[in-house]
Amino acid sequence: MKRNTYFKLLPALFFVWAESSGASLIKVDLQNIGAANQQTQAGWTPQELPTGPAGAGGFDLVLTSDGTAAGISATLGGDSDGWEARGGSSQQRGQITGTSFNDLLEDLVATQDQDAFVSITGLTIGQDYLFQTWHNDSYLVNQGFGSGGGTVTPSVIGGIELSKSIGTITNLKGIQTDSAFGVTSILFTATSASATINLDGTNTNGFLPINGISFSESISAVPEPPIFLLFSIGALGLITSLRSIDR
Repeated sequence: MKRNTYFKLLPALFFVWAESSGASLIKVDLQNIGAANQQTQAGWTPQELPTGPAGAGGFDLVLTSDGTAAGISATLGGDSDGWEARGGSSQQRGQITGTSFNDLLEDLVATQDQDAFVSITGLTIGQDYLFQTWHNDSYLVNQGFGSGGGTVTPSVIGGIELSKSIGTITNLKGIQTDSAFGVTSILFTATSASATINLDGTNTNGFLPINGISFSESISAVPEPPIFLLFSIGALGLITSLRSIDR
């Protein structure tokens, strides 16, 4: 090996990239207006809708302070006669324990049109974004909007998909674990200032419950300084040793 080859190896030794969370732009816990004993997930913003169909096919989502500062807007749409909301003990929704999202999973909005979409504007072209939704109905009487099960597949218009996970529609309550709930998730790079996230459901009854929506920036990060220094020292030592051998 020639000396120049060693120096060409330096970038690979020095730089290790990984995705990490950036600013949180939307973090809404979707609930029913006035239902008793609803609890909001810690760190999330409650957004309430009426019990019966609202008569509108979509509604604007509440933003975080970072979302407002970034100038984005977002609308949940896809219901032909209006979204419905359920939650709390007055509507016989059971409590959930043992997960990272207990309070989020106990209340919901739902459509009976099987599919939905979220339209988002104010995006930065070239920025990576992570979108996530949860789909559980903890109804105690029967399976509620979880009846018929099914999956939720995300896709994006106005972005390049980097990765995704297909969510599941469930009727779970009581003691659970995070792994029992299939979260719908898509990571994408914005190619336009506007994007639409499509949520394609397969529930046999046409139900699509949504407990909450999270949308955040996703950033690439280099190793922390101590790790970077270790790589640097090791690489320089290797180069010195190989140069000695060449002589």
